[in-house]
Amino acid sequence: MERVTHFFKRYAKAFESFDLQAAIDCFHLPCLFVSTEKTVAYVVVEELKESVEAVLQMHSQEGYAKIDFALSQVHTISAGCCFVTVDWQLSNAEGDLLSQFWHTYQLVDEGNGWEITLSAAHGLLKVA
Repeated sequence: MERVTHFFKRYAKAFESFDLQAAIDCFHLPCLFVSTEKTVAYVVVEELKESVEAVLQMHSQEGYAKIDFALSQVHTISAGCCFVTVDWQLSNAEGDLLSQFWHTYQLVDEGNGWEITLSAAHGLLKVA
């Protein structure tokens, strides 16, 4: 579980610092994004970059400056595969909570450390 926590600290820091390359480095290709509206498969890094860049722009526009998370569930499938449910809280620079949601991820480690192969969005709640 320590490896998973470390991975999500790195992932949150990438978004907190608006570091596109660091965020991209957290994903495995191909990867799948699932939301209530649609499911998108990314096979090419340029398409993934466009999607992540759009999320980073939205974070900037919404004023998100601090990202906190809690691992809700970690299900180990094998030494190199797990499913993780994460509770996220996004706050502004003053510490006011702006949004909270939970996400389910499938992580794989094929020798390069954990990478996201599946990201499924759930329960977005805008607080402010």
